Amino acid sequence: MMLKKQKWPVLRAAFTVLIVLPCIASTAQVLTPDIPGNRNLILTEEQYRQGHYAQAAQSAREYLNTTGKNENADDRDKAKYYLSMSCLKTDAPGGKDSAIAEMNATPNPAYSQRIGFALAQYYFQHNELAKAIPLYESAGTDNLNDNEIADAKFE
Repeated sequence: MMLKKQKWPVLRAAFTVLIVLPCIASTAQVLTPDIPGNRNLILTEEQYRQGHYAQAAQSAREYLNTTGKNENADDRDKAKYYLSMSCLKTDAPGGKDSAIAEMNATPNPAYSQRIGFALAQYYFQHNELAKAIPLYESAGTDNLNDNEIADAKFE
């Protein structure tokens, strides 16, 4: 006696897979590094952390030029922060003035304090102690890392 193979369970499983898998994949979230617009911002952060300040400034400018003004305001503030910090570290022309403007304009108090600390270091390195002392005092230690706190105490 020969048994017939049933095609329907196999076809039903294949049909279910073809219908369900695209639906699952279409509802998944895209990771932040995979969003093309965020690559320059992530690159800016990495370059700044590694001490490549000129490249970080270039990547921050590119991010600011490619994103719209109404897109993620927090990311734009972060890019402006890294741009002003990089310009201070490289002693770029107008870097001090742009850092002062960004320190006063940013709504993020952490960025404002960190830019103030970087300005204080800039003034200290250029022997403008009268300008450095108030900035060291206003920067506080809440948003500084351990190395920056140690530098502040010895400068």
